[in-house]
Amino acid sequence: MVAELLAYIQSDHFNEAIVEEPFCSCTSLTEDDVLEEIVTKQLNTVDKVRSELKWSGEGCDACSNALHYYLRMIYKQESWSYSIEQLGGVKHQSDGRYSITMPLKGALLKESYLQDVLGLMKEYNQSKVVLTEDQRLMLVNVEKSNVRPIMERLKIERKPKSEFWIHKARTSIGGSIQQAYVEDINHIATELDEAIDTIFAPQHVFINVTANYNIGVNEEKELKLIRMSRGWEMYVSDQLIAVVEQEEAALLTITFLQYYRETAKYLEDLYSWLNRLGIIHIREVIFSTELRDQLIAALKVDLHQYMNIENQAIN
Repeated sequence: MVAELLAYIQSDHFNEAIVEEPFCSCTSLTEDDVLEEIVTKQLNTVDKVRSELKWSGEGCDACSNALHYYLRMIYKQESWSYSIEQLGGVKHQSDGRYSITMPLKGALLKESYLQDVLGLMKEYNQSKVVLTEDQRLMLVNVEKSNVRPIMERLKIERKPKSEFWIHKARTSIGGSIQQAYVEDINHIATELDEAIDTIFAPQHVFINVTANYNIGVNEEKELKLIRMSRGWEMYVSDQLIAVVEQEEAALLTITFLQYYRETAKYLEDLYSWLNRLGIIHIREVIFSTELRDQLIAALKVDLHQYMNIENQAIN
């Protein structure tokens, strides 16, 4: 997909006036130059990139983070070991204890789920649960020795923490929304959470599933799905991406997000990416059955590699 984007940028269909800026202060190469060299020369480590492309010095934080992201995306592999502090969903508190965000697909809290949480709290002597800003439950004040057992009990995959990621879908339900819309909103949110699962991204992405256009707080980083009488409207900021039926809403959303992951520049938010590639081009991609299948397949590979660290050392 990276090679296809490079070809697209060099084609007559790409009309953006590209500003030639260095990748970072360590090299005179542009970001596109670096990506092209990584692909054509099959450079699969940060050290190889810096050595082969004649980096000045040992690199900086800016290029280190960006190169790690691009190599993860291009070569679909995780090759590092992770300590507890580096695991997604786990935070190290200032008092030496930990907090664990508990998995929840969608926004429905069922009795069985709450009973499991209550049983776990009693078993591990946990007295507090807090609600996070993205509508998740978080266990706080967890002793280090209990982190892994609790993760196993809750079936939380041990996956690496990322600098940026696609956040769980947030639902906005209230007012005079039809009951059928409430069910649709919860259904889509659950499908997206199961498919995306906080996978890493070039910049934070927030998903808001609602029936109210005016709901939203992170316009440039937010994908908004609005349930209307004609189906689902997909927006980034004030730009309408597509109008789709209930049956296709989750699939097209996942395709859209994966294409963003594959083609956005490091630190580029949704809105900037949309304006750079063009809304017509993006619509052509997400409505193409062939490209959609490729993107979904690529996402499955990413998710498998992202969470398949069971045999890696967890300190």
